[in-house]
Amino acid sequence: MTGPYRTLLALPGAAAFVTAGLAARLAHLTTVLGIVFLVSALTGSYGLGGLVSGAYALAYSLVAPLLGRLADRHRQGPILVATAVATTVTRTGFLVAAGAGAPAWVLVILAAASGASMPAIGPFVRARWAHLLTGSPRLHAATSFESVVDELLLVIGPVLVSTSVAYLHPRPP
Repeated sequence: MTGPYRTLLALPGAAAFVTAGLAARLAHLTTVLGIVFLVSALTGSYGLGGLVSGAYALAYSLVAPLLGRLADRHRQGPILVATAVATTVTRTGFLVAAGAGAPAWVLVILAAASGASMPAIGPFVRARWAHLLTGSPRLHAATSFESVVDELLLVIGPVLVSTSVAYLHPRPP
């Protein structure tokens, strides 16, 4: 069963974009739940944690398709570089603001900006597979592999966040 997947990862460049895609998707999936845990630990309010997390998820849902269209028009590289910088800045700003006890509206805006700066990495990776394997019967195996990866990350992400929170305990001193 893993044979076709192993041959896919041996293709030139495949391991690099698959690894980068795994890291980016895991970061995105853990952010939604991580925001709830962080904000609720810092403020004592799960409601605020849910609101801030919802702002992140809503902004992501609205903007990710637009970023995908931009990538289709201008190639993935420039879009990924720009969004990596924007995501780093907005997430850092969010963490600093949350740690400093910023008002709820600031957290909501920064979380939304962070969500809006995150492209939908799964489709980007699938587009790379389609480019690499155009006309090849191995494209079916590649899309199957991506479906397996997506499902695994959906299961593993919350476990990683919950375990990290349980052991790191982000409550302020």
